[in-house]
Amino acid sequence: MAYIDGDGAHRSADRGATIHVHPDNLERFDRLNVLLGQEPEPVAPEAAPKPRTARARKEN
Repeated sequence: MAYIDGDGAHRSADRGATIHVHPDNLERFDRLNVLLGQEPEPVAPEAAPKPRTARARKEN
């Protein structure tokens, strides 16, 4: 698994290693670091943006 330590250095951990992941990054860490042979969990699709409508500009 790949991660950045508290000092900002890129690190990797072997299976069975214990590391600390900040709670704000836990979901992303689990999604990106999948063990070989495992299927990643599906990610919920993001809500589609609202369609924009064109409006005529007012002339001064």
